[in-house]
Amino acid sequence: MTKNGQAVAMTENFFLARLRGDSAIQPDRQTLTAEEQAVFAEQRWFALEELKAGRDIVLPVNLAEVLEAIVTNQSIPAIDFTDPPGFGG
Repeated sequence: MTKNGQAVAMTENFFLARLRGDSAIQPDRQTLTAEEQAVFAEQRWFALEELKAGRDIVLPVNLAEVLEAIVTNQSIPAIDFTDPPGFGG
């Protein structure tokens, strides 16, 4: 990922959870730092189908492909850490 044209080193954690319907378990923005709250437009759960539809900018760019491989017990592809078009700076 880049910020102002400079590469940014990041550590990301991803959690795969199977939830039923409209789960009461919601991400908590209070756990984000002030900088994260300023940068993240939204923090929420995504269904695999939503990720595959590609309407939102989600990093890594091939997250849907990686998750689908995991839930279908397929070989996991390399994670693509490049910026999506129009992202970064």
